[in-house]
Amino acid sequence: MKQIIYAESVDNISTPNFLCIYTTTRCQFNCYYCNSKNVVRTNPPKYLDANKLQKFVDIYDKVADDYLYIELTGGEPTYTNSILDVVNILAHSEKIKYISMVTNGQADVDTYKNIAKICKDNNKSNEIFFSYHFNSVNDPNTFSDKLNNMYEDDVNCILRIMIDPFNITEEIRSTVEYFVNNDKYHLLRELGYITGHGFCNDTYIDNIKKQLDDKVIGRYIRVTYDDGSTEILSTGYIQSLDYNPFKGMYCESMYKRHGLTSDCDLYPRCYSPNQTRLLPKFRKCFSESMVKDYIAFIKSNYVRCELNKCECRSGIVSKKWR
Repeated sequence: MKQIIYAESVDNISTPNFLCIYTTTRCQFNCYYCNSKNVVRTNPPKYLDANKLQKFVDIYDKVADDYLYIELTGGEPTYTNSILDVVNILAHSEKIKYISMVTNGQADVDTYKNIAKICKDNNKSNEIFFSYHFNSVNDPNTFSDKLNNMYEDDVNCILRIMIDPFNITEEIRSTVEYFVNNDKYHLLRELGYITGHGFCNDTYIDNIKKQLDDKVIGRYIRVTYDDGSTEILSTGYIQSLDYNPFKGMYCESMYKRHGLTSDCDLYPRCYSPNQTRLLPKFRKCFSESMVKDYIAFIKSNYVRCELNKCECRSGIVSKKWR
């Protein structure tokens, strides 16, 4: 069997410095497929210290040359009482261009609107990724109405529906159909197959996923095999394979957040299991020398993606957990 030895984006997308920030380990859901399930279940829950974040941002603005792109994650980020303070700190940074959030969409609509307003007032790009979890949310009408309400109020919303290919019920199929038929603002951008759960045997779901993948930049990559041949593959196709063609490559562990210690709040999006144990030292104190070390860590060759592609949401990595 031919082995993939290299892969690259076909869209010439530059990879920004992405910093993921865990705002809390708390979440009201208990999804069996959650990438962060071991972290989410920490008891008592852990919350990001906004004062510590402020200190980090102040020093980063002072000593860094590169801009940062931020992703707020968790747990459920909106469960953090200080979430607006966190966004405000980031939005006032000179070196942060973009602030995104991954959420289950259960917060009050005003929370999301306030986050978007803070970013807009400070000229920061902002996207909020709403994940519809089929096993935890059973009211697509209310969910859709909330998204439409936010979009009309200038909140940049993106919707993805989490799908387990082994658990396609009639209810799930009708829910997907509802969002497809009621997506007047084209907020639905992704059907996310649960990582490592193999082929989807539902023709309708598979066709919808392909249509969405075709519209989104970064869903196709050019792979190079060990015999020198190349091929363009969709990340949806790669995700459906019964083996991981990227096994042994750097990004194989990108989604394995269960290996991330709950003592770490800030980490580069691309990391390896061995690097994880280096990260806790970054939370002990935020001195100028520490932040300089952190910047060097982000820039090092060890965190440079071998796939030349930073598109974690495609779910092309860490296949077959079961």
